[in-house]
Amino acid sequence: MSQKIKQLENNQKPKINSNKKIIYIFRALNTDLTLYKIGKTINSKTRFSSHNSPMANDLEVIFQYETENIDQVEKCIKALMKEAQYRKFKEIYQVNLDIIKKSIKDCDNNILEYNNYILKYNNKQKGGKIKNIINNDEILYLLIPNDNKYNII
Repeated sequence: MSQKIKQLENNQKPKINSNKKIIYIFRALNTDLTLYKIGKTINSKTRFSSHNSPMANDLEVIFQYETENIDQVEKCIKALMKEAQYRKFKEIYQVNLDIIKKSIKDCDNNILEYNNYILKYNNKQKGGKIKNIINNDEILYLLIPNDNKYNII
C-alpha cells in the first residue's frame, strides 16, 4: 500500500523542464532486484517523457548531475559500470546507488581536470616562444650509409 502511495505521489510531481546537460539515474521498474538506468539528456522534459510514455506509472528520477562534458562523462561512467551491467547491450546496472553517484562525480572531475590541462598545454604551445634545442654554434652531422640502396654516388 505504501509503495502504491509513493507511486501516486511521484506521478503528481511537477515535471522538470530543463534544457541543461544532465546525467540521470532512474530506478528500473518491474523487477525484484534493485536496478538502475543511467543516461544523458540536454532536454530532460522530452527525454523523461519518452521513458515514461510506455509506462503506466512515471519513472522516478533518483539522481541528476549537471555537466558541460555530458558525452565524456556518460562514456566514462558506463565504462566504469561495465562489470555491473545487468544485461548486455542494455544501460541497466545492478550496483549500489552511492557507487554510481560517486563514479559520475569522479568522472566529471577527472575530465574537467584533464580538459583544463590539455587546454593549458595547448595554449602554451600556441603563444609561447619556440625554444631551439640546438645552439647556433653546434655542428650537426648527417650520417648516410654507404649503400647502393639509396642511389648515392
